[in-house]
Amino acid sequence: MLIIRRAQMEALRVEQLAQLEVYLFGHVKRFWPKQLERLGEGQARSWIHYGLGCALGHGFDGERDLGRWIDLMFAHGRDFDLLPWAAPILANSMPPARKLVELWQVAVVQLGQE
Repeated sequence: MLIIRRAQMEALRVEQLAQLEVYLFGHVKRFWPKQLERLGEGQARSWIHYGLGCALGHGFDGERDLGRWIDLMFAHGRDFDLLPWAAPILANSMPPARKLVELWQVAVVQLGQE
């Protein structure tokens, strides 16, 4: 029987997140070139790392959901989750998947008003 210790699971998780950060940097490079140019590579990578931590803290854990969080962040700012339209959604007790759908819908409207 194979037994995986908690420390080994954590090491795997850290490695997965590191790989996701690399993937998401490529995504930002492709879809958010103006923001990347403005921030620079180092700052953009820092935003991605920070954003993943925030998203995980709000209960999002799927790669697609984490990627959407990064998109929201690059569209609305590093701390978009504190904005008046986002904070109430995140504070709601609905499941994370539903929160993300609502965040995305409101974020699109907000972009149209900016």
